[in-house]
Amino acid sequence: MVGSFGVDDHRTVSAARHLDEAERLVDDAYALKDRALFGEFAGSTDRLPGEPMEFGGLRDGTADDGFLVSGSVLRNGKVWPAENVVRVPSGYYLRGPDDAAAARELEAAGRLPSQPGWAVFFVHGTDGSRVRVGNQLLSAAQFQELVRSRPGTAGKKLALVSCFTGGQGIGQGFMERLGALWEPGGLAAATAVGQDAQGRWVPEDGQWIDFTGGTVTPRVVGGDLVSTLKALAGPDPLVTPPSGLQWQGRVLALGGWAAYPSRLEELRDWATGMKRPVVAVYASSSVDRNRLMADLETTLKRSARIGVHPVVYVMAAPADELETLRQLYRPVVVRHDSAGKDGVTRVWAPDGEQILLEAELTRSVFEQADQLPGVPTGHELPAVLNDWLSLDDWPASEAYLRAHVDELTAPGLRRRLAGLPEAAPYELLLDLVKSAGLSDPTAARYVPAQPFSLTNLEPDFEPADAPLDAFVVDLLTPKTSLEERKPWLDRLLRLISKGQLAPGEMAMLAATIDDANAVVFEAVGKVLELVPGQAEQLTERIAEQITAPTRESPRIVDQLLGLSRLRATATPGTSGTPCRLDPQDKAAWIYRMTEVHELLKNNEMPQLSERLKNTPLAALYQQQDGSREHHAYLVNLMIERLSLCYG
Repeated sequence: MVGSFGVDDHRTVSAARHLDEAERLVDDAYALKDRALFGEFAGSTDRLPGEPMEFGGLRDGTADDGFLVSGSVLRNGKVWPAENVVRVPSGYYLRGPDDAAAARELEAAGRLPSQPGWAVFFVHGTDGSRVRVGNQLLSAAQFQELVRSRPGTAGKKLALVSCFTGGQGIGQGFMERLGALWEPGGLAAATAVGQDAQGRWVPEDGQWIDFTGGTVTPRVVGGDLVSTLKALAGPDPLVTPPSGLQWQGRVLALGGWAAYPSRLEELRDWATGMKRPVVAVYASSSVDRNRLMADLETTLKRSARIGVHPVVYVMAAPADELETLRQLYRPVVVRHDSAGKDGVTRVWAPDGEQILLEAELTRSVFEQADQLPGVPTGHELPAVLNDWLSLDDWPASEAYLRAHVDELTAPGLRRRLAGLPEAAPYELLLDLVKSAGLSDPTAARYVPAQPFSLTNLEPDFEPADAPLDAFVVDLLTPKTSLEERKPWLDRLLRLISKGQLAPGEMAMLAATIDDANAVVFEAVGKVLELVPGQAEQLTERIAEQITAPTRESPRIVDQLLGLSRLRATATPGTSGTPCRLDPQDKAAWIYRMTEVHELLKNNEMPQLSERLKNTPLAALYQQQDGSREHHAYLVNLMIERLSLCYG
């Protein structure tokens, strides 16, 4: 063995026998407690399966009889800190007693890729029915509480890369007891576990003990860890469906399937025994194809992030868009063409190979599609990020952030968001939490003044009046009307003039509400980020167009100011600049930018927040009195250009 996850913890048979009997009594008591609190392993209707229950008044740093808060296990005043529980692609590495070995062990654990359907725990086992986390020994009951608290474990089987935990003799039986507490059960070894010369995780005797299925009689299986997990893996997990949709068995129906109920029923029957879920796509003439393809992309993206390659059965769909999604997310695609004397079923494997089956569409086709090997897509994410991004509303996202703030703010995790199309709001929330901490959930939140006014700005405020992270969540929550969103946009612009948000952050948040308003936010932000020399140069370039106007001068000025994207297609027989901005929004912008103009003109910009002192916005706030005149001129010119833009 190159290395192993075992700890010397030998006891006499007599001592082990008494400890074993005591441990069984304790674990039985905790099993009864779990059934009372969590139900028969299935969770209750008002909480997610495996999610710890809230106890009134419990806060970080307080002791309870085994409850978990903020990544720490609390029992009788003893705390197992969160730094001993480290996220790795396949699950978690639990730091052992040897600090010198921790870095090497963590690096080795980090090389194991995610295993669909499994949560892998790298933990040091003993031959005394315990595992060691840090300098503490945990029983099976304590360990399952830790497992329950970790995101990405609910409903999965547990694989313990750990020495001795699969043994069933006196003083042992760790996984046997854990399987009784954790319904999906799991896999462990009765001997030492380590890596062989090829880097594969194997038990010393070459045998894993399969405890899947809870109290089912365990059985011995052979092989390295990855091949064993694949052999024992159940059906691939079902991802959270797009908003308004739900899985029917293991089939997600997208489109106009009401016209073909028998085919859909057939698909549900065939999918029952498959590992891969089935996404059925029928873009009939009666459905919104843009919405259908967006729902398909959401489903494939969420699947790829957890390493699942569903079977996409296509009755009808836009070919080019389907091919783009296939190349991005690598599902198995099944398409049956019935034209001609004999039908042809085409199957595209995840690696892009096309297989032609000269047959009718049958169960056999789907069985063959189910056996095709998957390939990495590059979209795989840690489970805690995938779970967060898969939530369909922002209040739920905020609740998840509060429940898993330690994992979501762990070093390096934010980088995994880079490049994801929906990542920007999540990155901003993580930045705010890292810089100022998570706001008090009981703190007063921003509530717009009533009634809404389209002609007056929202009353002024101090940044400390309401937490910024809560404001971002509430802003992102969809608004039902222009009147309802108007005060939120007022406050959003003020947050940049008060030095609380960067221009790019402001424009990004605005884009989630309305694209045309986002153009103006972005234009204002770019002006505020100009250093004095840049502002002066831009003023001179615009002055050239104004003092010597040509037919193209208005268009050039709009382009220089960043407002050209507001132009819409001109209507024949009309004059002026056609505008994508709603007339009421345009009126509101006159008031908003007038306020910004006055702040710049009178040198009344407040102090910049600590978080933004190393951003381009710092140049504006660090200027001396009288040096913002060009910025003020440019904002005033924006007001003039918007007034000439008709909606």
